[in-house]
Amino acid sequence: MSSVTVVAFVRVPSEQAQGLEVYEDVALGLLPRHGALVERRLRSADGGTEAHLLSFPSREAIDAFDADPRRAAARAGVDGSGVRALRFVVEPEEGPQGIVFWRFRTDAGSASC
Repeated sequence: MSSVTVVAFVRVPSEQAQGLEVYEDVALGLLPRHGALVERRLRSADGGTEAHLLSFPSREAIDAFDADPRRAAARAGVDGSGVRALRFVVEPEEGPQGIVFWRFRTDAGSASC
């Protein structure tokens, strides 16, 4: 079974940055329990946008992460806060001159990552 890569784009209203940070500390800390890891995490200079590249061992691991009650409890602090996230399952594709392109396989839905 090959790994599954997810890219998440997160928009953060400035007044919610601290609340999102608390949630992310919990959520990203849960990834290893589901066999997942953060490949890359990027934040815009103003802190209003983030991108996360995450690797999971399987689609079932993504589902287990999504259903983790510790993650759900942490989300209570950001649900309804104006934080918006989009997640996509992606796969690498070899491009010209060794450039790797990421093809969007499926929309994994809106969620807080």
